[in-house]
This record gives sequence, C-alpha cells and structure tokens, in this order.
Amino acid sequence: MTRDAVLIVVAGGFAGGFVNGLSGFGLGLTALGIWLHAVPPAMAATLAVAMSVLSQLQTLPLAFKSFEAGSTLRFVLPGLVAVPLGVLALAVLEPRPFKVVVGLFLVLYSAYALTRGVARQIFKPALPSDVAVGFAGGFLGGLAGLSGALMALWTDIRGDAKDARRSLLQTFNLSVLSVALVSHAVGGHITRDTMLALAIAAPGTVAGAWTGAWCYKRLADNDFRRIVLLLLLLSGVVLLVGS
Repeated sequence: MTRDAVLIVVAGGFAGGFVNGLSGFGLGLTALGIWLHAVPPAMAATLAVAMSVLSQLQTLPLAFKSFEAGSTLRFVLPGLVAVPLGVLALAVLEPRPFKVVVGLFLVLYSAYALTRGVARQIFKPALPSDVAVGFAGGFLGGLAGLSGALMALWTDIRGDAKDARRSLLQTFNLSVLSVALVSHAVGGHITRDTMLALAIAAPGTVAGAWTGAWCYKRLADNDFRRIVLLLLLLSGVVLLVGS
C-alpha cells in the first residue's frame, strides 16, 4: 500500500469513526466514499463493517445510559434473524430497487422532519411495529447495508429522546454488524491485504470515535436530533445517486 493510500485509509477511518461516535451510526456512509479512492470495493465493504464494530465498541458505555433490555431486544432479536435472510436474498433479489425506495423515503421524511423543528411523537411505540421495523432493518442490513438508517428514522418517528435514541441505534447496529462481520469472515473476505488495511484504519477509527463521543456528550437533545436527520438526508441522497 502506497503512502497516499495509507493516508486515505487513516483519514476515512477517522471521519467514519467521528460520525459513528457522534451519532451511533453512519461510519460506512462517511468512510466508504473516502476508502474507495485507495482500496477495492470488496475490501472497502469489509473495512466498513469491521471498523463500524470497532467504533461501536469504543463508545458502548454511551449506549448504557438509557438501555432497556426489553425495548431493545424487540428490535435486536428479529433483526438478527433477518440478517442472514437478507444475505440469502442477494442471490435472487436486486438491491437497487430497495435502495431507491429507502433513499426516497429517507430524503422526504428527513426534509419534512427538519422543517418541523422540534421532536414530536408521530407513532406510539408498540411491540408489533417495533418487531417489524427490527426485522426490516436486519433484512435490509443483510441485503444492502441499510440497517442503521432505517432504525434512526424510526427513533425519530417514535419521538425518542437523545440518550434513548442513541442507546437503541448503537445496540441494534452493533448486533447486526457483528453478525455481518462474521459473515464476511466465513465468506473469505478477510484476506492478508484486508488485515493490513484494518490495522492501518483502526487507530484513526478509534481516535475519531472518541472525538465524536466527546462532542455527543455536549450536544443538546434537539441538536442531536438535527444531526441524525441531516445524516439520514445525506444517506438518502447517496442511495438515490448511487442507484
């Protein structure tokens, strides 16, 4: 790996780690566009999954502040069941239509929510709807890597407060991405070159995650909500353009 490639991998790790540490999701959205200038797409995808897990682990204590096992497991368990189904669906389904639909929904909802100004509960939390969203998030995570965006949108629809939103986002994404990382390993995607890239990206990712977490602690509830919505809006635009 050339010196320029090393700098790009480190920069992508820091940028992605910062966004993940700040919001609880979004490392892949931020870092992939940077890493693709230095490494092949398959390696960049594995980097995104592995560094997302590493970043989530660095800031895991932030998720414990409002952690409630019952309300979290209703999302996590169906999500974990759906991840391998999404991976299997890759053989028979084209991810592009899903990306277009999700991207369009993210753009429209985020734009609406940002103009609304303040958080407001649109849909009251209920077990059936939460289980359905958890399953859909896991399925889309396995199919197209979209688990974090869908869950972030749902926390806004539920009107969750800052710490509760962060707790649910982080525990769900960490669970789903850990399964995805195992799938990458079993699929033979973690080669010697990938291990080298992981070692190069890790220090920047950790530093970025700690910096993002430091900023998160100083954010007001509504400021955090606006940041999440802006990330969702950006996610939607990236999905639409890339599809």
